[in-house]
Amino acid sequence: ACCYAFADYLYDLAKDELGGQESGGNDYYTVFSSTSSTLAPGVTQEINYAITADDKQIVYYVATVDVGRDDISVYANYHNNDGSEWAMSRVTDQMAAAQAKHTDPEDPDNYIENYNTILGVNADFYNMTNGQPSGALVMDGVVYNEAGSENFFGILKDGTPIIGSNAEWDTYKDQLQEAVGGSIYLVKDGEIAVAASDDYYNSRA
Repeated sequence: ACCYAFADYLYDLAKDELGGQESGGNDYYTVFSSTSSTLAPGVTQEINYAITADDKQIVYYVATVDVGRDDISVYANYHNNDGSEWAMSRVTDQMAAAQAKHTDPEDPDNYIENYNTILGVNADFYNMTNGQPSGALVMDGVVYNEAGSENFFGILKDGTPIIGSNAEWDTYKDQLQEAVGGSIYLVKDGEIAVAASDDYYNSRA
């Protein structure tokens, strides 16, 4: 779930170079309303309302998470906070399941002191029949699904966040504490990774 949160964080850092609304270089949408709020210390959210070049209204969220703080952790999540059986559930239900699982002091195997779910973000594509992710799913160091042909976002066991390609999966999978799959790179090594194209899907992304 945190793959896109981190991608949005990278976008926020690179938006001037990307030609974002603030720099006046965006040809694809015009923001007409924006609000920002602090969800918790080290976690902020920006909600933007915009009209696209083809007259569609969109709402997009930019989450910024300070992963360097000792009191913030990033977790992958799935269904009822268990990746051993495929299923489908909404992000809000997944967050509620994680909150319930990790805040019960009578369950010492799963209890995490001061645990509180703050932000949940959709990550990978998935099988619409059974809910199996298309790419990586690693929770608490357990690999439930391999990366396959997809890229991935992960947190290493030493706390380092990484974005890796499917070709790098075998290199990192044993070092991953949490991971989710993702599709195309938008920004890689500080450079825009989406090639200029007439394809509106790519341009919109």
